Amino acid sequence: MIPCSAAATGQDGSQGRDAQAAAGQLPKVGAGAAGFDFTALDALGMATAAGSHDCVADHVTGLVWSAETLAAQGWMDAASAAASYSHCGIASGWYLPTRRELLSIVHHGASGLAIDGDYFPATASAPYWSSDAAPGGQAWAVNFSDGATLRSSATQTYPARYVARVANVAPLITLGANIVVPREDRPGPRIYPGWATGISPGPMREAGQHLTATVELLPLQSGDPKALEFETPPALDLATGDLTFTIQHRIDPDPSDRGELMEEWYSSAGLARVRVTLHDDGGTANGGQDTASAEFTIFLDPAPVALDQPIKHPWKAACIPISFMAMDIDTDPVIADTWHQGDPWPYPTFRILTYPSKGFITDYVSYHTPDGHQAIRFASKDLSFDYLLPQSGMVKVGTQAAAATVVVQDSQPDLQAVMNPNPPRAGWDKPGSLRTTFNWIMTWCYVPFSTTFVGSDVLTFDVTDPDGNVSNAGAINIEIFETK
Repeated sequence: MIPCSAAATGQDGSQGRDAQAAAGQLPKVGAGAAGFDFTALDALGMATAAGSHDCVADHVTGLVWSAETLAAQGWMDAASAAASYSHCGIASGWYLPTRRELLSIVHHGASGLAIDGDYFPATASAPYWSSDAAPGGQAWAVNFSDGATLRSSATQTYPARYVARVANVAPLITLGANIVVPREDRPGPRIYPGWATGISPGPMREAGQHLTATVELLPLQSGDPKALEFETPPALDLATGDLTFTIQHRIDPDPSDRGELMEEWYSSAGLARVRVTLHDDGGTANGGQDTASAEFTIFLDPAPVALDQPIKHPWKAACIPISFMAMDIDTDPVIADTWHQGDPWPYPTFRILTYPSKGFITDYVSYHTPDGHQAIRFASKDLSFDYLLPQSGMVKVGTQAAAATVVVQDSQPDLQAVMNPNPPRAGWDKPGSLRTTFNWIMTWCYVPFSTTFVGSDVLTFDVTDPDGNVSNAGAINIEIFETK
């Protein structure tokens, strides 16, 4: 509204969308005569060129009009038939327009047919029913021969055109399966081509909408393992459906091993809960939805792996060396090595589950007993006990499982080498070729009970990492054979 004064630059026809269009100053989403802003839609509700189209989207009012003119009929029939009308991919929501809605597509700058004929070519030069009732069994209609309104008996037969106020439908996406990263895989960027499918702004009629995606890491839930950390967080390419991320890892040159260019460690393993949120620009008018989300997980098992070891050795009445091996990609070798000052032990801990039945194992490594003395630990299926290390360095051991007496020589043990084993790591000699290296906790001895024993024996063990994750059970299978 403007004040009616001499200073005014014209009245109705000099203001508003029509005047702006005449001056070339009216931006439009679509096209149309004067101030109208229409987009033609095909049978699927997709934007198409005006001509043989089926519907018209009005960007001024937000209404979608059927371009079809229905046959002349009574007012009640025209109103009730809208409930079963389906057109342009819109299966429901059509109705007989109000009088004001019909007037919104009247073209007052045209005569003979008061409508934009490029977008409504099938319009009759006749009154069209509106949904507005009038007293005395009458109803309102709009005459598209001149744009005038009139009241007629509801039994009069006039053509009709249906309209829908379409709400935006939420965007669509189907996520792929939860990601499980193999523990033996090489660290580095990971890509899952076409992992997400069915990505669209919604029904076909909304194909022109712009989509954006947000990928966020969610808090872990009760009972989840530790959090998986990323060097490059998960991202989704909406054009291809590709999922990409890089798990945090450490690359460290190893000057002690010139046979390899470098050693690599994962420095993170665990679970990540991830949410993908899609947003389109269709808006939320009329109860529409412009956002949809879905969730998935990425898991790299943080538990260590106890490795089976076959030990084949010629007959020997004394020590047969065995080694306990495990792989733990989740242990970070950068942890401060201050366990001897009271900090937690930063490396995996090995535990014997079942002892051998035909011999015993001895730990050639000395350690401090609670009273501060150095000792050596001996163990078998039936017995596990400690002996103090005498000053002579000789230990005489007898077991309850065998009458034989075994003498074990232990020179000065290297405590630092024992308690600070090489950190676990996974290394590669060349791209794509995995060479696994392990935690070597220490070298133990297997000693048969019988000095003439030939055959097989077994013991099992597991590993607990610094985070409390427990491995599978590993087995050391010992086979003693007689040489000829």
